[in-house]
Amino acid sequence: HCNDVRPTFSEPIPNITVPAGRDIEFPCIVENLGNYRAAWLKVESKAILSIHQNLITRNYRISLSHSDNKNFVLQVKDVQKSDVGSYMCQLNTVPMMSQVGHLDVLFPPEIDLRSSSADELVKEGTNVTLSCLAKGYPTPKVTWRREDNRHILIKNVEGDTQYVNSYEGEHLVLVNITREHSGAYLCIAVNGVPPSVSKRLMLYVKYSPVIIVPNGFLEVELQTTAILTCVVDSFPSSRIYWVKDGGTSFTLGKKYDINERPARENQIESIFKIHNLQDVDLGIYKCLAKNPVGIQVAEIYVYELKPVTTSKPRTTDSADFMIVSPKGGPKNISKVNWSSTTTSTIASMEYSSIGEYYPVYEDTSSILQEANKRIKSHGQSSASNERRGSRGGVSMYFFVLCFVFITS
Repeated sequence: HCNDVRPTFSEPIPNITVPAGRDIEFPCIVENLGNYRAAWLKVESKAILSIHQNLITRNYRISLSHSDNKNFVLQVKDVQKSDVGSYMCQLNTVPMMSQVGHLDVLFPPEIDLRSSSADELVKEGTNVTLSCLAKGYPTPKVTWRREDNRHILIKNVEGDTQYVNSYEGEHLVLVNITREHSGAYLCIAVNGVPPSVSKRLMLYVKYSPVIIVPNGFLEVELQTTAILTCVVDSFPSSRIYWVKDGGTSFTLGKKYDINERPARENQIESIFKIHNLQDVDLGIYKCLAKNPVGIQVAEIYVYELKPVTTSKPRTTDSADFMIVSPKGGPKNISKVNWSSTTTSTIASMEYSSIGEYYPVYEDTSSILQEANKRIKSHGQSSASNERRGSRGGVSMYFFVLCFVFITS
């Protein structure tokens, strides 16, 4: 070549960063090219893409636009991961002249399902690691949170446990699992390139049945229906059985029937009805719950609630309630009779925490104090009453409570 003036590049080739699927152009503008030739190459593979005005590559997404023997524009459509790299515009001068532009392709996050955790089933008290591996460019940030927005209980770097709203990292380590950990977890991957992605996985925690007995002491009149209830909390679901005393089971029909219905999450309420209650039906009933993790038993004591009518003057209406123990049980009976004409009308009948009925007067504080004193003397609380069905060896107390309606 005998050009009097050497060619020069009018402007540098830009570096380009675009999301995958976009179209891009690399311009190569040369002044005074003369009889020299411009070519495009892929630096990493050393592949020749074009020479002067001729396209060499067979990649259908790559094309060349040229004009005025100075503008050589390399065009790449629908850029993919394979297009990432450096592109060189080269002139066949001596020595060779060239410029390079770099293409970066952004990729939205994608969760690697093969390397990430699926739904987990673990036993209470064990540890579990939930993994969520994501790829993309730039490298995605992975965040964990609970679908129901409850806190996550984790162990920090100091080894202490703490509750957090969310946790950042590919691996979520949960230690000493309890039933409170069970539920849906969301792994969310974000890298600034839309769209972000998430994966939902379920953590199931297996635990032994826990039985809740709303009323451990049940006083029922004879020839009526006794309704015994227990609520079983467990996972997996438990089989629930009812037996009496030494293990007597029941044949469902006119005398007995059992119904079960869902309560709260992982809870089943079992309702056992004894129709036309008789003396032989009084005693201790057991609610048994069993699942693959364990078995639990709770007891319910069924007593007779026997109304007693008494003879009173015409000016006084009265009624007594007598709680009678099962046959062979304690027979201690105490009576309380509030008949003072100075007391006001009985406002209501309330059920105390120790399972006995006592009257409440609108303006007689001494009566309330006496009722509270009796409750306190038994050392019972509302919480212990709920658990009473599962405890044995409980001392039995029986009362006759009398209330009197004073008429003018």
